[in-house]
Amino acid sequence: MRRPVLIVVLVTLPIIVFAVFFGPKIFLGGKITLFNDSPMLAQAGPRVVLDGRALNFDVPPVVQDGRTLVPMRAVFEALGAQVGWDEATRTVTAAKGGTEIKLTLGGMAFKNGSPVGLDVPARLVNGRTMVPLRFVSEALGCQVAWDGATRTVAITSGSGPTADTTVGRVNFTKAVMGNSRLPILMFHTVNRAKPKGGLDPYWEWSFRELIDRMYREGYRTITAREAYDFNIRGVRLPEKSIWLTFDDGWEDNLTFAAPILAEYGYVATIFVETSKIGGYLRLNSEQIATLRDKYRWDIQLHGHVGHQPIPINSEGKKGSFYNDLKWLQELSRMETMEERHARVKADLESCIKIVSQYNTACCFAYPSSLNGATPEIRADNDRVLDELGIMGVNVGKTGGEQIVPLNTTSRHNLCRLGIAGDTTYDKIFNIQNFGIFVLLEDSSFDTRFPVYDSINDRFVIGTTDGRIMTVGKNWIVELKPIPVQKPPGSGRPEPKSHIVPSILSNGDIWVGSVSGSVLYRLDLKDLTKPALREISLTFSPHNVVNDGTNLYAFDTSGVVKKIDLATGEASIYCTLPNSGTALYTGSVLNDGKLYTYDSKRKHIVKYDFVNKKLIKYISWEPSDYQLQPWYVIDDNNILTYCNKNLRHVILEYN
Repeated sequence: MRRPVLIVVLVTLPIIVFAVFFGPKIFLGGKITLFNDSPMLAQAGPRVVLDGRALNFDVPPVVQDGRTLVPMRAVFEALGAQVGWDEATRTVTAAKGGTEIKLTLGGMAFKNGSPVGLDVPARLVNGRTMVPLRFVSEALGCQVAWDGATRTVAITSGSGPTADTTVGRVNFTKAVMGNSRLPILMFHTVNRAKPKGGLDPYWEWSFRELIDRMYREGYRTITAREAYDFNIRGVRLPEKSIWLTFDDGWEDNLTFAAPILAEYGYVATIFVETSKIGGYLRLNSEQIATLRDKYRWDIQLHGHVGHQPIPINSEGKKGSFYNDLKWLQELSRMETMEERHARVKADLESCIKIVSQYNTACCFAYPSSLNGATPEIRADNDRVLDELGIMGVNVGKTGGEQIVPLNTTSRHNLCRLGIAGDTTYDKIFNIQNFGIFVLLEDSSFDTRFPVYDSINDRFVIGTTDGRIMTVGKNWIVELKPIPVQKPPGSGRPEPKSHIVPSILSNGDIWVGSVSGSVLYRLDLKDLTKPALREISLTFSPHNVVNDGTNLYAFDTSGVVKKIDLATGEASIYCTLPNSGTALYTGSVLNDGKLYTYDSKRKHIVKYDFVNKKLIKYISWEPSDYQLQPWYVIDDNNILTYCNKNLRHVILEYN
């Protein structure tokens, strides 16, 4: 009776040993689970914990395109849902209480009949339906958090213990301080191959993937008139609005781009070079009418002959139609500004006459984004557009950043983001392209330490080189950076490093000088004056906050000290979580809650400052955005500064 057992052991033991030490493996709950040698599963997947309890899977989680996918059935059943599978339609159905979830592999997901966005499509791995983590949160109302250090996914259900972490998300379209945000994308051609003599296209399959992702993320397209009303009349746009634009009038806009957009109920605007209508690879009049009538596209202005170069000196050097003054060869002189004005206006009037056959003309896109070589020419272009009642738009460098309209005083500088090749959604929708920045001398400026000045309705910003400045809510510089001056008679060196401001309710503004370990009181009415007072500290005030009356400061370790403004004494008020191992840089105190960024753990700590206890951690993806909080919009939205990209964005969280 014992011999068969011994044989089995002798035969199977080497196989088990080989599999354990040489085969792919993952440790879950203290057990070794073997899985197939798939490229996606070559590395052990993240650990998943539900309400503090580790979950074990026969197919472990995987990471795809930066998103963690988990087995839907195992997670949903652990959450108490009934899960079913329809092989014919390849659809998973899950039900819990009054909630019904339906998800088709490679397709859409629905919660009680309403579409639910997916970061990446669900897919089948070793016979298991894998879904993105965010879908678990949106489908069954759970809180999902990611700990990169331990590669752990923490899921907290409503019936489990209170979550100590929530996953936030950057929102590029939410209104900031009353200013709507509008991403604008610019394409030329969309095709399956490069036509002979044509432009390099945005590939059809990449275009479809981009539009599908935008749809799943909840974006809605707007018309040219809506863009005009937004920029010229100041009409607020719904969140997640986006303007899709196409330049020149290429034929494949109708054959490839329009049908794809129609599948999603999307519309676009095409800026047509009217003198080229019916030309090689260009749309003819009937095709333009089809775009307008069948696909509901807006037909707008791209100039009549404005793409053609003009002579700009007696040697015949060529320049831009809308950018330069023209050399009048027959008169041997440069045209006057009045002559230039008439030339540009006549060209646009010719363009308007043709476009008006299809719809009302309201927008003009500058060819090659060349809008005036000098301020005088740019101002003259603005006057022409004002006289014609149309709006001008530019385009940022293809693949480069979009300067949002909040950065300009011109009504005709709405700027688009040029899209080319096979640029992906994640490369387009990022902080570098759509984060707000302060424009100073035509360059983005490091505005790392801002505070909202409610008394003067503006931002006061400390710099990293010992200066201070002010910026309006339209993000235009009011007071250029000036050095913070120490009080007369002070024996300290002048501030040369990080300046961290905080404004009390009585109008007193105090700034921390990190390099000098000192607090300075400035005159909020005139920041150019020397400091009125200084308070010496025994630590570097990387963080300075106030509750309206009292001032608090702390260094990166998180030991918060209350400053007695009468005596200058600093006493310990509280110690933040992970003190000693954290690196706190960037904080704001609002309504009794402190928000501070721990750059070591790459999350924001939300802390009950009155009762001195942790509320939650707020994380996000990708974590290297380094978002430092500085203005609390409400309990679910924080205006943050991205230390990595010098941009300001809103972080949403639950």
